[in-house]
Amino acid sequence: QKTRTTYEWIIEAYQYGENSESSVSIINNLKSEIAKVSKSGLTYGESSNHLFFVPSIDSFNAQFEPKYILAICEPVSFVKSALARGFYDPDHPYPLLNPLLPGTDDPIKPIWRKLDPFLKCLWYWMAKNDYALINLVEKIPFDRWRVFLFENINEMAAYQQMYNFLGLDGFNANKSKIRFLLDPKFDATSVKNERDM
Repeated sequence: QKTRTTYEWIIEAYQYGENSESSVSIINNLKSEIAKVSKSGLTYGESSNHLFFVPSIDSFNAQFEPKYILAICEPVSFVKSALARGFYDPDHPYPLLNPLLPGTDDPIKPIWRKLDPFLKCLWYWMAKNDYALINLVEKIPFDRWRVFLFENINEMAAYQQMYNFLGLDGFNANKSKIRFLLDPKFDATSVKNERDM
């Protein structure tokens, strides 16, 4: 049986619904990881906004009451970055043709093949953020989620807000480490240059 990455599982779950094997596997894997980490007295964290596309995430929310931080990228910045990285572009040197595809009930599905990469990237931004926001606002109490503008995430004040929201200790003690992690900037150009080396 072919091994799928978490990302592939999530994409398949979004496309084929709650009864898909992938949707169940994602939640089971999360539960397993949480159990391992909890035994060590640590707090488990998952960095993936695509978890909002897993239909059975509702049962996970009910059982664990997790907290969510949603980072929304400004749409113009996102589309520029996505096009530079080859989203939906078969002519790109390093194409990423299916970063996310519309589900069978998505109104855009019938015309999807006719859209150019620019419009597909706009759809990606809107679909991902709309779906995530709907899940947050309608299904999860306000004290368990926050929304940040991605472009402001490199500010120390934003990280302090995240620490406070998540109930984590040690922000002042870790300031130098946070600054170190924030300094490097990675974009499509730097990734391409690294591949060409």
